[in-house]
Amino acid sequence: MTVLELIHSSLVLLDGGMGTLLQAAGLLPGERPERWNLTHPEKIREIHRAYFDAGSNIVCANTFGANGLHYRPDELKNIIYTGIRLAKQAAEGSNGPQPKFVAMDLGPSGRMLKPY
Repeated sequence: MTVLELIHSSLVLLDGGMGTLLQAAGLLPGERPERWNLTHPEKIREIHRAYFDAGSNIVCANTFGANGLHYRPDELKNIIYTGIRLAKQAAEGSNGPQPKFVAMDLGPSGRMLKPY
């Protein structure tokens, strides 16, 4: 089944917040959540798996703030690759019987556009 087939054929459940769960797991103020893909992969995988186990069809990788304004190119590539891999591993390890998909999460750059 493709994600488009799923969307057209049934109710689709997505995951919920990542940031609040990372804070509960020990993310410190000012710490970049996406870096946890590299430093705390087990926590990221555990959060994703919990969403899949609860019935989510689509889980967003921990990549919301991953962009070139926050990370060097080599680190950015590693953070994104690892974030997606962890979410895929969570899908594979989940007990949920539903179709499962991983999406990349893209947030704002954190910088204002001109003329602001």
